Amino acid sequence: MRALLLLALLALPVRASEGWLSDLAASKAAAAGKKPILVDFQAVWCYSCYYMEQKVLSKDGFKAAAAGLVLLKLDVDTEEGLALKKRLRVGFLPSYVLMDASERELGRIIGEQTEADFLSQLAALTAGTVQTPARRVSAALDANDLDSAKRLRGELKRSVPPPSGTDWERASARLDLGLALKAKKDKEAVAAFTALMSLGGGCELPYHLSRVEPALAGVTQDARREALEAARTALTALVEGRFFGPEAQRCADSRSSVEGAAAALEKLGRAAERQALLDRAADELGRRLKAAGVGSDRNLDDDYRFVLGLAGWREALFAHLGALVAAYPSDYVYPYRLAKALSEAGRGAEALPSSEKAYHLSYGANRFSTARLRAELLAGAGQAGTARALLNLELKAGGARFPDQVAPTEQLLKTIGP
Repeated sequence: MRALLLLALLALPVRASEGWLSDLAASKAAAAGKKPILVDFQAVWCYSCYYMEQKVLSKDGFKAAAAGLVLLKLDVDTEEGLALKKRLRVGFLPSYVLMDASERELGRIIGEQTEADFLSQLAALTAGTVQTPARRVSAALDANDLDSAKRLRGELKRSVPPPSGTDWERASARLDLGLALKAKKDKEAVAAFTALMSLGGGCELPYHLSRVEPALAGVTQDARREALEAARTALTALVEGRFFGPEAQRCADSRSSVEGAAAALEKLGRAAERQALLDRAADELGRRLKAAGVGSDRNLDDDYRFVLGLAGWREALFAHLGALVAAYPSDYVYPYRLAKALSEAGRGAEALPSSEKAYHLSYGANRFSTARLRAELLAGAGQAGTARALLNLELKAGGARFPDQVAPTEQLLKTIGP
């Protein structure tokens, strides 16, 4: 038990990179009421965050654009990062929130972005550029503030002339989707989603499908099929043009387009087309990874891991996860994913060593996830007492700091038994 406690103390989050602070109080002091603070919300399991670090934040263009800002990098699995994430209603990683020292938001950028797109948005935020009506509504939606977005749309529609154009229609349909989902109005939500897919768009399209899934079960078969066909058309076109197309045209978050298109095909019962798409995507990512080498591009490393899982290439997935464990030896995520994959394949005994490694490398909120997985494996191996002791240790050590983790941990304890 003492060894476990010692390892818990030693398992610390990754340090902020050069030029970035990692403490909120220090950032506010550095801002001193004169400089905006750019908060980079991230996590060790966020592979979009690695894309941004490698492709954008480490480049000279960003360093020049951010010269007048205080830079704060917060891990949302730490107590401080999680608390600020909740206060600012951040629901997506990565998110970059520009705020003042009193935590008043000045704007935000969400998701993976190409360098050009990110710098363009950052320049607009820091310059206080007057935004288009569509961008103003979208900004409120990005901040998860449906009430402000609804109020703003009403005000803008009364202006002369009223807003128009495809971007405005997309922002309005996105707002309609959010409002309908919040009110649990399935018919209205699916209609708004269908409109969004029919309008087309860019790399943001896949995210809408995952949001509307609960509503799809509550509409007629014809409405559901119409929505899914619109999604299939839009998302397969996105995959062909932006995933399999030239590198310069790829989405920053390239795998979500594949995931979204595969999900639409699956829901439509087109299993063979889905598998063919995923096989092509796995082959393509494997080709890219072979050229780059494992460990040189963490986003690519994990895209391949993710698509292998979707495609059902189980043995290739196990082999790749083993290579990732070796490439990133100080990271809990890949031993955790390897243990989970082996467990799901019914190979619990093989998963135990990886689960132990993941547990000892984890920290903060993610320590509960690794503890629960290890406890399940221990209980399955006939070590229920050790499993219960492990879970009770984590509840005692971190339950007060991470209350969201208490209920699932206590539920697992009940499952394991006294």
